[in-house]
Amino acid sequence: MFELTVEDVFRIRNRGVVATGRVATGTVRVGETVVVGGTPLVVKGVEMFRKVVDTAAEGNQVGLLFDDAAHDVLTRGAVITGDGSTAPAAPSPAAEDIGRQIGLGEPQKKRRWFGRGA
Repeated sequence: MFELTVEDVFRIRNRGVVATGRVATGTVRVGETVVVGGTPLVVKGVEMFRKVVDTAAEGNQVGLLFDDAAHDVLTRGAVITGDGSTAPAAPSPAAEDIGRQIGLGEPQKKRRWFGRGA
């Protein structure tokens, strides 16, 4: 199951629309059909760090090239999946909750510096 959250979207004249992001799970290849918001799209190209590649695997930061018609569907934050399912990931605790759990210790004393200043 392929999943990528769109970080940015670019329109390239005479080429199509590029959606960039990090592959969360699975792999994607050129020519595969992926789903964005219920709309199926065909991947025309995959680029990774200005190099054209045939496949992208989990953890790769990639740009996926689609037809111009995809510009209306692709937005920042959209989830691209391989089979159309968009199951949310398990919720992670907020940063403030983590701080409460581990304890931040006692507050530090305010210190003043009485040296020569600039």
